[in-house]
Amino acid sequence: MTGPIPPSLSSYLVLPPQDTLVLVTDVISATSNWVLLRFIYAALKGHERQPLRAADDGSNVTAGGHDDTAVVLVSWMRDYILWRDTARRAVGLDLASLQNQGRFVFVDGLSTFFGADVAPDPVSAAAAAPKHAHLTSPTTEHIQSTISAAVTQLKALKPNSKILLMLDYPSILLETTLPPIKSAELTSMLLRLRPQVHSTIVSLPGDLPLMQAATADVPQASTPMETENAAFLVGCVHESRLVVGTRRLETGYASDVSGVVRCTKGGGSDLEAQDGTLDVKESEWLYYVGADLSVKVWTR
Repeated sequence: MTGPIPPSLSSYLVLPPQDTLVLVTDVISATSNWVLLRFIYAALKGHERQPLRAADDGSNVTAGGHDDTAVVLVSWMRDYILWRDTARRAVGLDLASLQNQGRFVFVDGLSTFFGADVAPDPVSAAAAAPKHAHLTSPTTEHIQSTISAAVTQLKALKPNSKILLMLDYPSILLETTLPPIKSAELTSMLLRLRPQVHSTIVSLPGDLPLMQAATADVPQASTPMETENAAFLVGCVHESRLVVGTRRLETGYASDVSGVVRCTKGGGSDLEAQDGTLDVKESEWLYYVGADLSVKVWTR
């Protein structure tokens, strides 16, 4: 019996190399939540990993699954209860226990960000492992300071830990804030956050209506929202070491296939030679997410 991570993806869904960015894209009919959960699992629990780089003595060094790793998950689309329950069902992770160990922090960008009457649980609780933080203001300054506070507390608790920052749908800030946040502001915030952590994963929608502003053949003028979404996503592609995308089948619905997952190089993959990381092999598979949230992946 294989683990939660399909063998075909075992060399991709690992703790990314230091200072790198991984981009995960999806569409409404083929969401990538199962990919993000397996990135979290790989970072916190590990699996049978493929060697990602060569050490100075010629031995292989693997990534992911170390006891000194921690995850800061910032989500604007899903609340903590959903992440906790799906993580337990899909990959067997007990996020509550990992929070008590100081290895997982959830930053809630949904419950209070849009005006819900929920009492914030400050991340700076004294003499305790950080567990939750809440975003309460739609400004990049507040968002950055809240995330930075969570990262700082994890580092204070475990100074040598490798922290993986995951941003789930930050592009919603381009669509829902007044005055609207621009893609340049969001990109600048990301650039300021990345040096504070080991590596970063960003999840964004890749639906055609949000991306048509980046294509040459546009039948009509794009809206400001479409333009800003396309600019932010394209910018992330250029910065990323790896791009993992999920989409539906081009031929339509199939009861035994949930969609297509594709792993490709990003613009940042050219920087890998500096740290000896192996090149990204571009591949594409079909996948099926079962009722129990297990995932099967196979070649086309």
